[in-house]
Amino acid sequence: MRLACRRLLATPQFLIFAVLSLAIGIGVTTSVYSILYSLIWKPIGIADPTRVVVIAGPGATGTSMRTLLSRPDFDDVHASLRSFTAIGASGPFYQNLVTPDVSDAVEGEAVTGDYFASVGVPAALGRTIEPRDDEGAARVIVLNHRVWQGRFQGDRSIVGRTVRLGGVTFEVVGVAARGFDGLDRMPRRTGAWIPLRAIAAFGVGNAAALDSRDRRWLTVVGHLLPGRSPATANGELASTAARLDADFPQWTPRFEDRAPVRNPRVWSTRPATQVNESESRMAGLIVALVALVLIVACTNLANLMMARGAARQREIAVRRALGAGRWRLVRELVVESAVIGVLGGGFSLVVIRVLLAFATIDLPLPGRMFSIEPELNLAALTVAGTALLLSLVVFGLEPALQLTRGRVTPDLAGGDGAIGVVRSGRQRAFIRWQAATSVTFFLISAVLARLVIVEAGHDSGVDVDRLAVATAYLPPQNWDQTRALRSMTAAAALLRAEPGIESVALATGAPFGLNSTTWAQTTTPDKPFTAAGRFEMADFLASTPSIFRTLGVAIVRGRAFDERDDLAAPRVMVVSEKSARTFFGTTDVVGRQLVTRAWDRPPIETWTVVGVARETDSGSLLSRGNDTLYVPLAQHYEPLLVVFARTKADPGNAARLIQKSMRRADPDVALGASGPASIVLAGQFFAAKIAASLAAALGALTLLLAMVGLYGVQSHLVARRTRELGVRMAIGASRIDIERMVVREGVTPVVQGIVLGMLLATLVRVALRAFVSGQIHALDPAAFALVPIPLLVAALVACYVPARRAARVDPNEALRHL
Repeated sequence: MRLACRRLLATPQFLIFAVLSLAIGIGVTTSVYSILYSLIWKPIGIADPTRVVVIAGPGATGTSMRTLLSRPDFDDVHASLRSFTAIGASGPFYQNLVTPDVSDAVEGEAVTGDYFASVGVPAALGRTIEPRDDEGAARVIVLNHRVWQGRFQGDRSIVGRTVRLGGVTFEVVGVAARGFDGLDRMPRRTGAWIPLRAIAAFGVGNAAALDSRDRRWLTVVGHLLPGRSPATANGELASTAARLDADFPQWTPRFEDRAPVRNPRVWSTRPATQVNESESRMAGLIVALVALVLIVACTNLANLMMARGAARQREIAVRRALGAGRWRLVRELVVESAVIGVLGGGFSLVVIRVLLAFATIDLPLPGRMFSIEPELNLAALTVAGTALLLSLVVFGLEPALQLTRGRVTPDLAGGDGAIGVVRSGRQRAFIRWQAATSVTFFLISAVLARLVIVEAGHDSGVDVDRLAVATAYLPPQNWDQTRALRSMTAAAALLRAEPGIESVALATGAPFGLNSTTWAQTTTPDKPFTAAGRFEMADFLASTPSIFRTLGVAIVRGRAFDERDDLAAPRVMVVSEKSARTFFGTTDVVGRQLVTRAWDRPPIETWTVVGVARETDSGSLLSRGNDTLYVPLAQHYEPLLVVFARTKADPGNAARLIQKSMRRADPDVALGASGPASIVLAGQFFAAKIAASLAAALGALTLLLAMVGLYGVQSHLVARRTRELGVRMAIGASRIDIERMVVREGVTPVVQGIVLGMLLATLVRVALRAFVSGQIHALDPAAFALVPIPLLVAALVACYVPARRAARVDPNEALRHL
């Protein structure tokens, strides 16, 4: 160990480069895995996933569980099944959570008393919901651990205090164990749990859902008895479902000709069944691509270790001639590599911590706040440790075995003074693979960069710059139309008075990027809804007149609606260009009429078109939008409202002003998501920009590693050929000949690696087309022509500088030591 440390300290530049390369390679690979693990592969936080099962319908495999049972159905199933220690049920709700300091919307679950016993999740603080809570419809609440930490700062005195949920007072009785966010995968995460019967406090409609067999809204979960299998439970379940179908026929769905039968089955909650297959493949591909950074770093180190060890070739030969065994020499070289590995692994933990800290963020996605919370857990440490061990094999053991292979006599006879081509085939192979991996990474990164560049030049129809967005859900049982519009109008007035705010608008959705926007069945008066298949689905936005100015959506024909278009005035509508072409075949449609209804329910409303608005995207990357219809908010109200604010400065600050104005106007109003429109509305584009920036940064890092590695290896290779080059010059070779020969021999493996990398990148780009169909070409002439240029330039510099230095060697000085 002391000898290894002394040798490494004798070459501090090599030591620093080796440690940093390894730390960055392991750190980046492990950090990306940690992020993807938290988003896709992380277990759902239950105690015994092998025994906990979900009772749901066919197709409930993965990202969301279909809910098939009503509360009466659940009671019958609960009474008839004997294969479970506990059976619970849960139904989702979306309500405002209000405290004196916090006002926010949460996605929660109303659960039966046995729910937490079924999933095996204890309380981290206080207690969970018990059967007596459900039986008595107690107004108690259990908070999610993340919500408790984030919104209540981990205050342990929260138990016993009250909060307002949906305008109703609930007592906090506990905090669920850390890591449990409900049984659904993201993006929905359960923020709170209340007793199932307590949901009646939110209104008459919720109370009716508890007794109706037609309201199938419950996910059922059970904990199997020891020795009982899912097959046994399925047998019991089948007979119970058949009996229920005979006694209580189900309601007929709106869009199907026949009523479905109950066909629930037992589904595992193990993490593997919770992951969408395409998402898992894509995540695995991303990890594999990022691992190329580690491969480049290890290839660099292996090359440098080979070149550094080759300078000790005669020393190794002398020691072998004096009796040193090969294992002793290999051990000595591997110990040096192990020291580098330990230092690199230690510094990689620092890199991981920094990257994970940057990646821990809350993103305001459409309709909700979405948290990314990667952590350095056992899985991530396993990945880091595996990467370190593989790195040691690549840059430590393999060079050590190569340097101690072969016969002693030639090395003693020639040593550093050998004339002719230096034995550098292994180093050149490493250079070849290093160039190949670098080019492969560059060309794959270019795919994403190209998509982002194309999208950046694509006009979405909505001016998202300097635009802030916030969503607010106003449950009808707490906010009737009069109170809701009064509160929101007051908040909008307060917001307009803030310095820097140019315009404010209220709407029931957005023409770009909000998946919560209401849809309506739409047709023309001459094609009534009674004719099958004669209607179209369109985004239906009710808004204040300032919506077009605030969003930057131009009126291309006719007029926008204004304050005169109130409830007493005739119903008017502004349609998008796409809608005008869809329903009338032309954009000259002012004065014509459209008929709408919400899904297949009345009322049927007739609207007169007064204007045509510019077409907008739907929010998906590189995709034009749906048919969009704009109507006055005074003539059509929905309980989910969106606040838009155009500002002269930072939209993030404008989003905070929206929150401030909301609390001043009505403290009970809570926001589901708020932030710059470039994130909330253009979430896919924002994520693509982050990914492209990361790809560019990793590409630059890979290029830097490749440049430094190439220069170091070429310098060592040329230095070992100093005497050979001196002999060549002594017998007549010119400096230009020497430089040309060295550059040619150095660039050749790089060019070979570039060609190999292009072939590999083509194969990967073909595979990527399965995930981003129609937007990736296997062969991209511009990318294939431009991407290799930096590496070629780096190779030329790395070869020319040592060649120029070698060509200046005095031949007499080189010949003196032959």
